[in-house]
Amino acid sequence: MNWRVALLKRWIPEKARADEIWATFMTFAVRHFHQLCAAVGEARARAMYTEIAEQLGREMGERLRAQTHLTAGRPQSAVDAWQIAIRLLRFRAHITPVSNGRAVDFDHVRDPLWEAFRQEGVLLCDCTCIPMTRAIARVFWPDAEVEWTREPTDTRPCIKRLILSPPDDVETTDAETRDR
Repeated sequence: MNWRVALLKRWIPEKARADEIWATFMTFAVRHFHQLCAAVGEARARAMYTEIAEQLGREMGERLRAQTHLTAGRPQSAVDAWQIAIRLLRFRAHITPVSNGRAVDFDHVRDPLWEAFRQEGVLLCDCTCIPMTRAIARVFWPDAEVEWTREPTDTRPCIKRLILSPPDDVETTDAETRDR
């Protein structure tokens, strides 16, 4: 028996396992999307993915809150949760505060979701990433919004902005309003 085969039958490095699970799951998810489009149409398939992404984002936010003891009602907790989620999902991003700390840009340097979507020929960032990250943030800051400052393309991933506007019942100064 080949020594590599014998070794792999007994031990597979964690990173190799994680990479294989990720690749298999992403291929499954995108192929499922294509099948769903054929069955119910692309608009309905995107709506279904959006709904699932929102649910998963809320669940991830709740798990992060329980496991890390991040405090709900603090904008910084929403930013911290995003940074932790990025690390958990093996993303890398340059993180830049903007608008007097009322927004944070996440420039994706490595985005495994985008890479998988691009390989399968369909960008699903609008119905997965945006609703999921918004839902994570809203666990900690209910008025959080997410938008693109650069949409993903076939050649580069996105830059997302996490907007942490104050709640409606909090007065803001003219300077804070102008910066939002």
